[in-house]
Amino acid sequence: MARKPLRPHYQVFRHYRGGLYRVLFDDARCSDTGVTMVVYASLENGHIFTRSLAQWTEAVAWPDGRTQARFLKGAS
Repeated sequence: MARKPLRPHYQVFRHYRGGLYRVLFDDARCSDTGVTMVVYASLENGHIFTRSLAQWTEAVAWPDGRTQARFLKGAS
């Protein structure tokens, strides 16, 4: 079964430790495991990262004590 082409995303998210990141693709696949991956870039230095979608959306403890998703959408 053929996969659809990746679609660009480009929304900005804030990491719970404070960095801002632009999501490039939210439906990439790991070639070894087939796990859905998020491909994102730091707005500070342009470095490109990948993280599994499960890790991207998991709840973590923020510095102020709140438990929320690791990345919050629409951060400025």
